[in-house]
Amino acid sequence: MKPERLFVILPAALVALVASTFLLILPQGCSTTRDLDPAGVYAGDRPLYEADRAILEAKDAFGMILEWAARNAGYIASDESAAEFVASVRDNRKQWLRDAIAARDAYELIRGPEQLSTLDGKLAILTRALALYRTHATQTLENAN
Repeated sequence: MKPERLFVILPAALVALVASTFLLILPQGCSTTRDLDPAGVYAGDRPLYEADRAILEAKDAFGMILEWAARNAGYIASDESAAEFVASVRDNRKQWLRDAIAARDAYELIRGPEQLSTLDGKLAILTRALALYRTHATQTLENAN
């Protein structure tokens, strides 16, 4: 393997690893078992805690996705689904975050099943975007070998 290929493979590997970490951290139906202090800032409300965590992590991840796309412009140009994905993130990331924040705030005010369902739906959009990123970042690594 040529040494210059390492400059492509290693950053892509790091991106894939970080993306995988985000996917493990984002809520999947509140599957974590960590107890929240009932007297704490979230008053023991796990969905509210998970929403805040997911929104902050997705915001960071969207920046990483755009950086990854800039570093892998050749791959993006050669793969139509990757190009569509990057364009979707570029065009929609701010709205996705605004929608998730609005759903989180509505849930905090009323904490009813309808608000929780809306919140789960908005967080699922963030989770799906990160899953697609993981897929494309992995393909970038495979193409580099």
